[in-house]
Amino acid sequence: MPNPMEPDTTDKLELTGTIIRGVGTGGRYVAIAGFSRQFERILGREPFPGTLNIEVEESDHPCLERLSEMKASSGITINGFSEDGKEYCPAIALHCFVLAGGKQIPSLLVFPEITVHPPEILEIVSPDRILDVAEIGDSVTIHF
Repeated sequence: MPNPMEPDTTDKLELTGTIIRGVGTGGRYVAIAGFSRQFERILGREPFPGTLNIEVEESDHPCLERLSEMKASSGITINGFSEDGKEYCPAIALHCFVLAGGKQIPSLLVFPEITVHPPEILEIVSPDRILDVAEIGDSVTIHF
């Protein structure tokens, strides 16, 4: 059985984008125990309590349809739940690698059921703080 945290080059997708500043809500959600436990189970390590937002380059926008197909066919369900009287929506995640600062970082691309982002803004969860090796405005590549 293939290891989902090892790169697999068969029939995969590569996107390039720019790291952009988020609004700060992703990190609050990642830190909620109900989500954090699920991300840890999938990643094999505790997630960094934040997300990385990447704006896909316009030349790669046609690939977003393929990304939707991958989400439908091989996406991992992140269950929604209730906690302290609040409802948290489910999400779908895809294993990916972010190439930034010369490093290949195992991560998850997360598609929350409810989001403020347009389709060309991707939200990444990782056990590593990717901004330790890259900066806002840097170009990164995402492999699926």
